[in-house]
Amino acid sequence: MNITGHFATHADLDKLVQGRIDFNAALGTPAPASRLDEIRRDIHAFYQTRLGQDIHCYLVEVDGEVAAIGFLQAHVVAYHPGCPPTQRFARITNMLCYEKYRRRGFARQTMEALIALAKDMDFDYITLDASVMGRHLYESLGFVDYVPVDPPMHLRLRPKD
Repeated sequence: MNITGHFATHADLDKLVQGRIDFNAALGTPAPASRLDEIRRDIHAFYQTRLGQDIHCYLVEVDGEVAAIGFLQAHVVAYHPGCPPTQRFARITNMLCYEKYRRRGFARQTMEALIALAKDMDFDYITLDASVMGRHLYESLGFVDYVPVDPPMHLRLRPKD
């Protein structure tokens, strides 16, 4: 068994696209089959222009098959007195460990690589949305619940597909 972990390059774009589609399906929101080709093109274009800029992705592969995938997205905000000094933070998104590879440390390896990258890039902090399944891992890595003074709100401007 050959296990490798690496930060994605543009040569990995098809794996990133599939990872995004699989992540949404794992959340119970699969891409509509009638639009799958269009969605793949859109995701590909998104990562094509942003990978290595404000988006970074770490992959763990077992014998060439993706076992775990996670993304780190950089954010920079204008001065705000409640923000740390650099006004820079990162957000971990689309963290996915495929079912047949769970409980082998691949999600932890992915998270540790993304956290190390965020430290190397001198971010002030990292945010993420914790699923029930991932919460224990995130807590073991030092993540804590954060309830903002002014909680975020959401306004849908277009109907869902």
